[in-house]
Amino acid sequence: MDSTRIKQLAADLGADLCGIATEERFSGAPDGFRPRDIYSKCRSVIVIAKRVPHECVNADVAKSRAFYSILFTFNFFLFTILHPRNMKNTAPIRHNAAHR
Repeated sequence: MDSTRIKQLAADLGADLCGIATEERFSGAPDGFRPRDIYSKCRSVIVIAKRVPHECVNADVAKSRAFYSILFTFNFFLFTILHPRNMKNTAPIRHNAAHR
């Protein structure tokens, strides 16, 4: 799957932003914060963003449900994007033998 397809899929599913970076972009990150510290075969990092209404961010978390509504909505959004049914018409990811 190429970056154009990934970004289009994210937009189709409601993402406000989607960016992709090679794992080398994180070479200056501290130990434990590099993509390959989590997944040794990582080649790219995909970042998906969804806008949160300003009023929700400024809500008093202790006295409102805004925080939990945001958390639920965002997690549902991520589940929707990552669910296998959204990948059914995509080509399988081909790994270069040098990266195995």
